[in-house]
Amino acid sequence: MDDHAPGLKIRKIFLESFGYSVAIANSGAAALNSIEKRSFDVVVLDYRMPEMNGLELARKIRERFPGLRLVVLSGYSAELPIELHDLVDGYVTKGSHPEELLRRLEQVLGSAPRKRRIGQGPSTQELLSTSHEHLQESKRQIQRAHEQVSRGGKTKRPGGRRTA
Repeated sequence: MDDHAPGLKIRKIFLESFGYSVAIANSGAAALNSIEKRSFDVVVLDYRMPEMNGLELARKIRERFPGLRLVVLSGYSAELPIELHDLVDGYVTKGSHPEELLRRLEQVLGSAPRKRRIGQGPSTQELLSTSHEHLQESKRQIQRAHEQVSRGGKTKRPGGRRTA
């Protein structure tokens, strides 16, 4: 689960190229709704999101689906509350190579390493296009932060993102 569309799309394409079936959600409420309708082996979630942070989402998932495995994907690992550590099965730092997420999922699920499916992976053009969207959004966030600082305002860290 993640609230950043380009990041979601990149991870979805990557994981699907290894044979994973991936559903995405851009909010905690959307993720819970999806989990209630379908069966999942694991939920990958970010800590910082609008409306409901990763700790709140992890609590709700644990209450309703105690056996569901949870992996946190966050750029703010130093800020994660201790309580979250007890609720999740693993962590991956945003910005790390996508294969780190793949390795963590294999570890959490107890599965053998997967090989990329020939003909199943994204085209180079699709990856480039999605990466370009992600880069443009990051540039816009930086520009907004610079503008806010130049006006004398305090900056706010970008919202977290999750994948379900």
